[in-house]
Amino acid sequence: MVALSVALTFLASFLLALVLGSLGQGFRRSPMRLLRERFTAASEKKATVRVFRDESMSALPVLHRWLSRVAFAGKFARYLEQAGIAQRVGMVLGMVLLLALLSGRLV
Repeated sequence: MVALSVALTFLASFLLALVLGSLGQGFRRSPMRLLRERFTAASEKKATVRVFRDESMSALPVLHRWLSRVAFAGKFARYLEQAGIAQRVGMVLGMVLLLALLSGRLV
């Protein structure tokens, strides 16, 4: 019974995260349309060279220092960049932790 409630809570929080993540993009957008929009937006942009690149893991210096020492944070930052997510690693991990705490509180 407990396992079922934990599984349902996890499923509900996962679906909530999906819905909240897709609010800005619309529900009925096909993957091909998204790719076309991404490529046309990239080709229409003027070529700009960034001199300085913000590679901080978090806006909080203490969290940035800790994440810089953890091995998975660099890989996770690369995954976020490949996915086109402009959030920092600290922010995404904070949201995941918050969802885990909220789903645990619901049980």
